[in-house]
Amino acid sequence: MGSANEICADVWVPGFVGAPADARPRTGDGPRVVRGGAADLYPWQGGDEWLLLLLAATRYEHTQFTAVRPVASLPPRN
Repeated sequence: MGSANEICADVWVPGFVGAPADARPRTGDGPRVVRGGAADLYPWQGGDEWLLLLLAATRYEHTQFTAVRPVASLPPRN
């Protein structure tokens, strides 16, 4: 989140109809869902999802930049 866009496993569709009930990602061909990247937007553009998707589709096609995000499981709450 924040200033970095994250391309997710989900395929983008314009709604929630037919979404998996168990929160699995939607798979298939097509553009991927993008989260974050709000710092790339100007205030007058808003934060519409289609704009973030367009930014990711145009920004990451020809770039040589790779980022790593460490992930770890949290211990259970007591």
